[in-house]
Amino acid sequence: TRTGAQEITFASAAGTTVSKDQFTGNNSTTAFTLSTSTSTDNINIFISGVYQNSKNSGGTPNYAVTSGTTLTFTAAPPTTAANGIEVVITQ
Repeated sequence: TRTGAQEITFASAAGTTVSKDQFTGNNSTTAFTLSTSTSTDNINIFISGVYQNSKNSGGTPNYAVTSGTTLTFTAAPPTTAANGIEVVITQ
């Protein structure tokens, strides 16, 4: 028996595009170029499979998208395996 289940309804999914960019962290690079122009609100970031919150516990942004295609982290992501940084873009 399921309790507390919620139904999610999308008003319209027509025209929604999901894409993924991958980068490799080296503990020094903070800026990465996205393949698609987007905004900070339209991305989800995973580093080595772990979701990254858009803001830290004090409310300071951990990353931002500027100029539409430049993803800039406040602190450089750690060294990762090849393509260890995944950016999922939903538009």
